[in-house]
Formats: sequence, C-alpha cells, structure tokens
Amino acid sequence: MWEFYLYWRALADGAIPHRDQFDPTAVPKLVPSLHIVEMEAETNRLRYRLVGTRSDSLAGSNLTGRYLDEFFQGETEPAARFFDTLYRRIAQSGQPEMGEYTWPTPSGTRLFIAFGVFPFQATSPDYHYFYLEDLSDIYSERRRSPWWSAPISDPQRPPG
Repeated sequence: MWEFYLYWRALADGAIPHRDQFDPTAVPKLVPSLHIVEMEAETNRLRYRLVGTRSDSLAGSNLTGRYLDEFFQGETEPAARFFDTLYRRIAQSGQPEMGEYTWPTPSGTRLFIAFGVFPFQATSPDYHYFYLEDLSDIYSERRRSPWWSAPISDPQRPPG
C-alpha cells in the first residue's frame, strides 16, 4: 500500500492526479488487488468499474460493473456501508485514506484486510478512486478494531 501511495503522490506532485496519469505497469504486483470505483454523477451511486482478479477471488464472484449498494444486505452490509461512507468522505476531502475492515468469505470465514483509497480526477463528471486492498496483509484473527480509516498525511513514512 505504501508503494501505491508514493506512486500516487508523485503523479501530481501531491495534488490529486488525473485518471489518465495512472499507468498499471508502474505497480504491476498490485494490479490483482486494485479496484477502480467511480461515483456516477447522475445517480450518485458507487460502481466497481474494474476489480482485480485477486479481489474477485476473495469475494467469490466478479465485482466489475456491480454497484456498492448491491451489498447493503446480509453479511456484506457492514463493509459496504463502511466503504460507502469512506468514498463519499474522500470525494469531499480529496485526501487518500488507509485502514482495515472485515469481509465475509464465501466459505463463511472472516478476513481482516488492510486497504488504502486514493482519489483520482476523471475526464467525465464522475469521480474515480483507486482502491487498493493490500492483500499481503490478510489475517484471520482481529489484531485491532476491524473498522477504521484515517487520512494518509505523513509523506515521509508509511502509515500504520
């Protein structure tokens, strides 16, 4: 996640980079864990524009093209509502955030996953976010509160 933050920050010298500046070949090992989420201007709904294969595998289905509010029910509701609030807050602040959350797997276990959300400007009125799940940091036991996020504010050292 720190690698992506440094990459994101360098794209626009600390400002919010434009979507067209993103080059997946610059962070190839992270691409399977990357989500591109957009907020549609007309509906104000959050949609998974593209989801990496590793994330789809953990979710047990292809998330690309689906809306976040489709998960506002059952075991996925807490995580979906958490991210709905988070994406909307970042749309207002323009600041990346990192944190941890829990996700129910298709097998019935819960994973605790570290993440980062990084805003990008888009050419359309829709907002784009790159949501990076740091899937190297997945664990099966709670290490701390599983629902938290905070702005990434110190460019000199990794968050956390």
